[in-house]
Amino acid sequence: MIAFIELVATNYPLVFRHTGIMKLMCLHGYGTSGAIFQRQLSPIIEALGRNHQWIFVDGEVDVGASDLAEYHTGPYHAYHEGIEPTAVQTAHDLIDAVLDEEGPFDGVVAFSQGASLAISYILQHKRQHPREPSPFGFAVLFSPGFVLSPDLDYKRHILKPLVNHMTFERFQALLSKPLNCQQKLTMAEVYKMQHLDEREKNAVYEVLQTAVSVLGTRRSLGFENDEVFFKTTANGMIDEEAFPRFFHPVYTTELISIPTVHVVGRQEPPSLRRLATVARDFCEKSCMTVFEHGDGHRPPRNPGDVMAVVSAIEQANMFSQMQRTMSTIKARRQMACL
Repeated sequence: MIAFIELVATNYPLVFRHTGIMKLMCLHGYGTSGAIFQRQLSPIIEALGRNHQWIFVDGEVDVGASDLAEYHTGPYHAYHEGIEPTAVQTAHDLIDAVLDEEGPFDGVVAFSQGASLAISYILQHKRQHPREPSPFGFAVLFSPGFVLSPDLDYKRHILKPLVNHMTFERFQALLSKPLNCQQKLTMAEVYKMQHLDEREKNAVYEVLQTAVSVLGTRRSLGFENDEVFFKTTANGMIDEEAFPRFFHPVYTTELISIPTVHVVGRQEPPSLRRLATVARDFCEKSCMTVFEHGDGHRPPRNPGDVMAVVSAIEQANMFSQMQRTMSTIKARRQMACL
C-alpha cells in the first residue's frame, strides 16, 4: 500500500530551503501506481532535495493500465473505479488509514485522480470537522479532475431533477457534439426542466456540464466503457443512487484555506483543463499558486518548469508554517483569556 523511496544525487540545482524536512503524502493517477508516480515526479523530487520524506500510497483497486502509465510496467491501481459515493468513501477510508499509521503530514502531492481525491478528502474533512485544522498543511495538485463527495445524501435535491430527466443516450448525444456546441446544448437540456427556478437550473446546469466533461475526460484518456461508469436503470434512466455526488463551487460552500499549488499542462485535452479550472474554485485565492507547463496530462519534466513548481512548493510550505504558527498563537491567547 505504501512505498518509501530513497533519493539519489540530483542533476537539478537545489532550491534554498528555510523550511526543514517535509513529510509528504503522494497520490497517483488512475491506472498507474505509487512507483510510477514516483518516477513521474523524480525531476521534482530531485530538485526539491534529498532530505524530504515522500510516502507514495497505492490505490486499493486493481485496474488496467491507463494512458497515464505511458511505458511503465504494472501493477496498475486506482483509488476507486466507480464514481458512486460508496466507492469514494472507500478511498477516503484509505487516506484515513495512512494518516493514522504515518501522519502527521506537512502536505499532500497528488496527480489526476489522486489530486481529485485529495481535494475531496480535504473538503469532506472541513464539512465534518469545520473547527479542526486541515489534515494537510498544503496541497500540490497536478491536473485534478472531477471532485466527488462520499456522502450519498450530498445535494440530492440538486441531482434528483437531473437524473429524473437525463437518459444515458442524452449524455451520449451531448458528448458527440463539438466542444463549442456542448455548452448551449447542455443549457437547452436544463431549460426543459421547467419546474426548476433559475437558481436550481444554474446548479443543475453546472452538474450536467461536469458530467459531460467527465465522460469527455475518460475518452481522452482511452476509456470507452461509459455504460459502466454511469450506471442506468432498466428503462435507460440514470441510476440516482449510483450517480456521482459532485462537489461543485456553484453550491459547495466549504473552501480549502490551506496553501495550494495547481499545476496543469497547456497541451491537456479541453475537458481536462475545464475540470482543473473548476477545481481551483474550491480553494482560497489568497494562498493559491497556479502554474501552467508546456506538456500534456502529466507532471512537468522540463527543467525550467520543474524549478517553477519546486519554488511554488517551497512557498506553499512556508506559508503553511506561518498559518500554523498564527493558529497556535491565537489558540494560546484564547486560553489565556479563560
